[in-house]
Amino acid sequence: YQRRVRGRQFLEAREWEGVAPLAWYREPGSLPMTLFGLMTKAALRATEYHGVMTREWGMNSTLAGCILFFLPLIGLIVAFIVGVCSVHFALGKAKPAELVGMQRAKPRQPSGGASGGASGGASASGGASSSGGVSGGEEEKKDR
Repeated sequence: YQRRVRGRQFLEAREWEGVAPLAWYREPGSLPMTLFGLMTKAALRATEYHGVMTREWGMNSTLAGCILFFLPLIGLIVAFIVGVCSVHFALGKAKPAELVGMQRAKPRQPSGGASGGASGGASASGGASSSGGVSGGEEEKKDR
């Protein structure tokens, strides 16, 4: 009763206006506080399950603790793998470089220069160029 009276006096005297605001991470509805509340609930529920497993089922306390630790961990790993696989299958395979448009194909290597194209890319006609000193790479460009 005393606390309620102090609270009423605090509100009636408008003393709450002089209280400094909380930092964003200490507000009750913020993400860190919500996660903290969920972890506290999970810990309390795990304590209840541990009691059921040891008292009612007669399980060893260490075994019950290991089960309560590893079972959610394995569940999270499986959920992560399923999520990654579902995103992969939903988005499909990666497209080849020439279809993406933002990636460039590898640049063609210039021919060997003095050797007349012997070390450069071979032409479609079997290696030697049919047009004198034109290298294989230049001949491919003309064919397009």
